[in-house]
Amino acid sequence: MATPLSAVKERFESKEKLVAAVEKLATKELWIGRVNDVKGLKRASNRKLIRLHDLLEDAKKRFGNRDKLIESIAALAQRPKDKDWVASLAGYPLPQLLDMHRSFDRAAKQRAAAGEPEKKPKKEKKPMVKKPSAKAQAPKAEAAKVEAPKAAPGKVEAKKAEPKAEAKKAEPKAEKKAEAKSKPSASKPAASKEPVAKKAPAAKKTPAKKA
Repeated sequence: MATPLSAVKERFESKEKLVAAVEKLATKELWIGRVNDVKGLKRASNRKLIRLHDLLEDAKKRFGNRDKLIESIAALAQRPKDKDWVASLAGYPLPQLLDMHRSFDRAAKQRAAAGEPEKKPKKEKKPMVKKPSAKAQAPKAEAAKVEAPKAAPGKVEAKKAEPKAEAKKAEPKAEKKAEAKSKPSASKPAASKEPVAKKAPAAKKTPAKKA
């Protein structure tokens, strides 16, 4: 059985050349750098280095970069419109993404073999602005009517009758004022009329006596 060391010598001749091959593939388009800066890839075991090299080489051949790999995973999972979930995949390491793609691909093939129809992605629904319904406004109007105190029927009739009574009271007052204008007021004394001097009776002419 071949050992990791023999595989390194057979494929890369030395560990240094294996590390150089891994670093060449581990670009930002595929790899999230989580290697210890002190230890680096040189301190990793031969087994891990070979596996990492194979994963990077496979991802580059099939997808080219991480973004296309994530798009493929979302399509297989039938969740391409789920932006939050797709965005969360960007933080996953490459080995985990490849494992997810493998499992979703297997599930899709099983559905196809069973004849199950593929689910169409749901369309994004636009946020609906709710308009105030007439039913919602009706209770408010009823509540306002209930809150306003209703006047007693007797009081309403009395209020209606008051203007008529005031009109009747106003009529005799107007008549009295008219009479007061036509008659001299009792408070002012009437102008005193001086008695007209009687003319003295004319003197009767006595007939002259004949001599």
